Amino acid sequence: MRIAQVSPFLPSRAGGSVVYSSNLAMQLEKRGHTVEFFASRYPNTDRRTKMGTDIAVQASRCYGLALGINPMSYLLSRLMRSSVDVVHAHSYVFFTSNQAALASRLTGVPLVLHIHGATYVREPELDKRTRAKLWLKEKFYDPTLGKWTVQSADAIAAVSRFDMQKCQEVFDIDSDRLHLIPNAVDTNVFHPPAAPPSGHVVTFIGRLEPWKGAFSLPKIARLVREDVPDVQFNFVGDGSVRGELMRACSDLRDNVRFLGDVDHETVASLLRSTSVLILPSFIEGLPTVCLEALASGVPVVASNIGGTSEVVIEGETGYLRPPDDLESMSDCVVKLLRDDRLRSRMGEAGRKLVEGAYSWERIAEMTERLYERVAS
Repeated sequence: MRIAQVSPFLPSRAGGSVVYSSNLAMQLEKRGHTVEFFASRYPNTDRRTKMGTDIAVQASRCYGLALGINPMSYLLSRLMRSSVDVVHAHSYVFFTSNQAALASRLTGVPLVLHIHGATYVREPELDKRTRAKLWLKEKFYDPTLGKWTVQSADAIAAVSRFDMQKCQEVFDIDSDRLHLIPNAVDTNVFHPPAAPPSGHVVTFIGRLEPWKGAFSLPKIARLVREDVPDVQFNFVGDGSVRGELMRACSDLRDNVRFLGDVDHETVASLLRSTSVLILPSFIEGLPTVCLEALASGVPVVASNIGGTSEVVIEGETGYLRPPDDLESMSDCVVKLLRDDRLRSRMGEAGRKLVEGAYSWERIAEMTERLYERVAS
């Protein structure tokens, strides 16, 4: 089968749906499909034309980021010229997906639209700028272009049951058009260490943005340090508030490291030396980083939002708390750092969960079946 994967960015840029789409493209190629990868070229210095073994990269120049997140690129003509059997676009909120929907309408090539969260957000604790962006999305984009894009799809995949439910409510989608295809992780790359890690290491992996709970991180670090003075926090990722965060952590220099964006293998290595993963987000779909941590035998303390509760099982693979309850979140981190046996038990349960339901082999097979259904 000839398949077009449409992503807002090339896989060099951090982001859940971007990592997912590029990994899925390579899994489908391994299974014998011909895959093309369409994305905006951001930054414009990225000139690659191929990924994986033989996946053609069709990247268009980016003329900026609308609202700081949405790449302004013209992909439509490239999509129209492509001879594929199915188009798979990731995340309904990007201009790339709008163009994929239009190309599908004009050519008759079936469209699978994958929802990666952000269908519904109600978090007053977010900063004013982020709340303003979400208000514009909810009041203007979702009822118009967003709804048209979602309703144009022949099938809609969602990474979590939460997103499936919200997609029905927000966009009036019949349940028979919705399909649960969650995120996945390579369990050969992400695996537990040969021996338990030493020290007390807490890791955050994600964009350093307000909606990811970036401003909660220094507060959590201070609270945990009160009970575990030798704790080491790793903040992995980059974003618009990195400089502000570094200044906010000026009194935590002995306990916090800013590692910036790192490659996939480095993430896996960091997780193998991690005691607890922290994710105090305000917006999530089904966080890939949680699956990566669980596959690595690392328990997770995260915000109880979106589809996170589908993989972070309270008291079994980690703890879930409201995103604004930083004291309770910090208490959970301290509890895990102090109890080696509890961490080990949760780590084993997390690994077992991922192996059973979130391996790439299983997710690629589910995706293939959906392609066959819409293309028949």
